[in-house]
Amino acid sequence: MKIRLITLTLALVTLFSAVTANANSIIEQELANLRRFGIIRVEAAMSEPVYAEGDVNGDGKVDIDDVLAVRNYVMGIVGLDEPAFLRADLTRDAALDIDDILLLRALIMGIAEPVIVISEPSTPEPTPEPTPAPPQKALVNSSNGLHLRTGPGTGYSSIAVMPKGAEVTLLDPPAEWSHVQYRTNTGYAFSQYLTLQTPAPDPTPGTGPSSPISSGALPQCPRVGNDYFANTLFLGDSNTVGLFQSTGLPARCSGRNSAGVFSLDQYTYPVSGQSGTYSFDEMLQKQSYCTKIYINFGTNDVGYYSDTARFETAYKNMLARVRAVFPTQSIILQGVLPISAKKESASGGAFSKQKINAFNDFLLNYANSTPGVYFVSSHLPFADADGYIASGYTSDGVHANAAGYAVWAEYLYTHALV
Repeated sequence: MKIRLITLTLALVTLFSAVTANANSIIEQELANLRRFGIIRVEAAMSEPVYAEGDVNGDGKVDIDDVLAVRNYVMGIVGLDEPAFLRADLTRDAALDIDDILLLRALIMGIAEPVIVISEPSTPEPTPEPTPAPPQKALVNSSNGLHLRTGPGTGYSSIAVMPKGAEVTLLDPPAEWSHVQYRTNTGYAFSQYLTLQTPAPDPTPGTGPSSPISSGALPQCPRVGNDYFANTLFLGDSNTVGLFQSTGLPARCSGRNSAGVFSLDQYTYPVSGQSGTYSFDEMLQKQSYCTKIYINFGTNDVGYYSDTARFETAYKNMLARVRAVFPTQSIILQGVLPISAKKESASGGAFSKQKINAFNDFLLNYANSTPGVYFVSSHLPFADADGYIASGYTSDGVHANAAGYAVWAEYLYTHALV
């Protein structure tokens, strides 16, 4: 009897082992199939939790808290550990920036599908040997020229100012600051103001899908000092006035409450350091020595214009008057701030998120197609997951509050025209 019991026990153990091995084999096969079709991606160790891409704080959800975590990291307010950084880096370019925030918002809004990150031991793939590529050429696209510097940053001294149209040779793959040769000099130039003349080589796996050269709105840059804003003029409405009253931005402000491109000549404007107010054109003439002009009109125009075409015409007319006084200076257009859903509803659609988005699309496209005009997405940090102004950044659904103005100012310091 005892021998039979031992024999039966051994048989059951053998059967259990076979079933377990078979189940593990099936699971491994299913994981292989999922990986083959791109449904899952292998990352770390099996003992670690399973997260979705975009779940930055690891709470099992992809929501507005993750958007705020990435935004605060980009602004330098908080840090992220390596697992959180990897889940936030949706563009897989080893950096966190506005592109990751936009993709994260798209996940929340259902525009994009999340990718499940399953932990499993991974075998590093061998790095392929680099193949020699022909030298890349690029042209300076800034109408004000571009500094060739001794190092990759505005803190390095200038070797020369390269004029618009000057050709340079890229000595390394494109980065935020490109290592280039200009005539007999080598140095670094800010890549935003270079345009590639030949197709770039395939990027190294994991370094991102695109080059930072000629990428649209002003990109993130090393934080500039207060001297950047010397002789810089800000034009705009009550939000511009509030920005200066709240933050003390060290520039010149000629903002006017209630002003818009449709009503420029209905108001008079202040000039920093002078008493009295002046017409729009007189105000510009009195500050013609300014080297950069930031413009933020549009909030009041949203409620005035029923279609984007009329706004575009009026905005271009305003820019023509500015350009007549500042023929060679850089003009930076700022995005129109979002409004609250409550304000949109109360206005019966006169103020609408769709109209503001259309205005900002026009401003970006106009800047990208007009020499000497640039666009800074200073409105983006204000938006919640639905595209309305975040409640913590507004006092009334239209104007920023102190927290909002602080975010705005910091964005300008880190997205400067350098």
